[in-house]
Amino acid sequence: MDANEKLILSHRARYLLALIRNKAFPPGYLVDEVFTNAISDLQSDQDNAFLAESQENLEEELPSRHWRRRRGGGLQNTGGKSDRLAQQMLNRLDAALEKATKATIAKRNGLPALEAKIREVSRIFELDAQEQEIFRLIAFASVDGLLYEVLDDNSLILMRRDMPRFVSILTGLNRNQVQTRISHDSRLRKMGIIEERDVMPSGHSFIQPTELILKVLASQKVKPDRIIESFYTPEPEPELNPEDFEHLAGDLAITMSLLQEAWQTRRKGINILLHGGPGLGKTQFARLAGIQAEGSVFSVLRKDEDDGDTVKSSQRRMAYDIFQRLCQGETRPLLVVDEAESMLADEFSFGMFLGGRRMRPGSEDTKAWLTQALVENPIPVIWLVNDTEGIHPAVRRRFSFALRFPEMTPEVKARVWMQHLEGLGKRFAIPQDELVKMITTYELSPALVAQGLQTWKAATGSRKPATEVLHHVLERLQEFNQGKRPVAKLREVDSHYDPALLHLDGDLDADRLERSVKLFYEKRKQNAKDAPKQLTYLFHGPSGAGKTELAKYLARQAGCNLQVERMSDLLSMWVGESEKNMANAFRKAAAQGSILLLDEFDSLAYDRNKAQRSWEVSQTNELLQQIENYPGVLIASTNLVDSLDQAISRRFTHKIGFAGLRKEVRTQAVTDYFRDWLGFAELDQREQVRLEMMPGLYPGDLRAVRQRFASDVLLGDTPAPEALIAALEHEASFRKTDNKPIGFRG
Repeated sequence: MDANEKLILSHRARYLLALIRNKAFPPGYLVDEVFTNAISDLQSDQDNAFLAESQENLEEELPSRHWRRRRGGGLQNTGGKSDRLAQQMLNRLDAALEKATKATIAKRNGLPALEAKIREVSRIFELDAQEQEIFRLIAFASVDGLLYEVLDDNSLILMRRDMPRFVSILTGLNRNQVQTRISHDSRLRKMGIIEERDVMPSGHSFIQPTELILKVLASQKVKPDRIIESFYTPEPEPELNPEDFEHLAGDLAITMSLLQEAWQTRRKGINILLHGGPGLGKTQFARLAGIQAEGSVFSVLRKDEDDGDTVKSSQRRMAYDIFQRLCQGETRPLLVVDEAESMLADEFSFGMFLGGRRMRPGSEDTKAWLTQALVENPIPVIWLVNDTEGIHPAVRRRFSFALRFPEMTPEVKARVWMQHLEGLGKRFAIPQDELVKMITTYELSPALVAQGLQTWKAATGSRKPATEVLHHVLERLQEFNQGKRPVAKLREVDSHYDPALLHLDGDLDADRLERSVKLFYEKRKQNAKDAPKQLTYLFHGPSGAGKTELAKYLARQAGCNLQVERMSDLLSMWVGESEKNMANAFRKAAAQGSILLLDEFDSLAYDRNKAQRSWEVSQTNELLQQIENYPGVLIASTNLVDSLDQAISRRFTHKIGFAGLRKEVRTQAVTDYFRDWLGFAELDQREQVRLEMMPGLYPGDLRAVRQRFASDVLLGDTPAPEALIAALEHEASFRKTDNKPIGFRG
């Protein structure tokens, strides 16, 4: 039997001895199987034999015992046979337990690990003598299942009805002292040592420590100075460097200055909030700020290291308090609290399901903790959240500095990918065009990129690496971690595309429009003083007129990404969510320097005078503000130009209508588009006349016909010119024509 086992048995004997010596101890419990199991290994074989024989006799006498009810159902001293038997058993047990409690541990062996952990936890939480004694009882009951079964058994429910009195019996403390130290507002509860449910009245289950304390007591970390690792851990080195945050250079400098101010002047209340969607580099930024400022960076645990479950917010708050107390002597300590939403708000509010704030008006405990945590903290803290909606305004005011994270630039994403790919070796090199495709397709944090690449390597083994496998892994990673599948990449610009054939109605032709966009980005790269703040274009015309195709062409010619946002995808059934989606879409495009194409524009930019609901006006107002402030090239595409709100229409400096292909270019357009099928054949006069007689012909019609015959061509059946013309006539017949002029009516 090792030192810990001896210690556990000694304390079990101590608490059971206190229990049986009390007048409220029910004699019927002497024959309870739970009690027998707990007693058996504390007595000699001779004592256990006496106990077994006495239990049989007592069980026979108990039914005929004359009961005079009193609280606890203790011995009545009536002189009855059952009372005498019970008293004899108690006397014998008293002697045996007294002997068991004196089982001491040789000093040369030092403190048993369990006692060392109990004392260290008491030191960490600065428990007074009474609190430490209560905690010792709870600790031994939590690691000794037989003792806990006795204390939790329903046969003792009358003794437990007054929990402070019950604990005072076991510990020998004054009842009022116990009452103060296990009440709802006691330090043991507020510090997260005992579960909140354990201060319920009237015979509830016996007190238990919180899950985090249980894991400390059950862990193999026998060295007291390692116990604190259960509450927080050192952060690893950042994977990104200052160059990766060039777009946030000013914010990084301010963050570092605040940290240094806190360390040098011991100023309290330095709290920095980093917020934005996942995968934007918030954690990397926090680590980098701490390292660059020459600090030691730690983080509060958010996942259980054993089972991977999320640690409760109450336990994380406890760990936060411990860090603030214990690490004041560390050299320039910094605490990073990731996924901090649950700590900064009351996660149990039903209002959050209705789009409201998470914190209940009555959450005084949470508010009080936050007030102290964000004002009195001697060690600076960087808080990381994805969403700030649940943070109460009173809490927001406490932050020294708040930074919303924009999308990582393609250059930064490329450096992250290259860094992790280099670690895999040359065998796993990815072609540049394929790498660009992955960077633009998957919205993954640096950690998930690393995880995906390592999974790819493990799944590949000794075989030749296949990028199809990597795509599969990354898609599953994003689906699981982001809750959405990767957005399908836009089809490349048609190889037969010729913008010169477009019939545009407005103050810009296709050539001038292309030169304007290319010059805008050239000026932007040069940081030219005369660079315009934005270019805004409103493309309007029927479906298939080539609006999206022209936008893709402009992005390709300018060498930048095209971000397409369908307005129907931004709409939400939840009040305020559509405005949030719009803001995020504009923010992402601005951060990446993309051309932003708003498709189906009329579904959100409708006339406010015709709005029937207040939130419709709110959405249009938000859209108006985002357009006004967008620092880049913005293209809006609509089929219903007359339904747009006039204030929004005026925000577009160029309004470009898309008409069908002009009659004089139709023959050339069709011949060029289907050249690989027609060969050297030319359209005859009759077929050219049929093209000119069509009421309308659009680029989308040509593409639809090509797709229609694609499978026939694969089988060697190339369509004749007459078949192509007939198919174009059929396609054009589905388009409604109302002969309305293109443009805005006066």
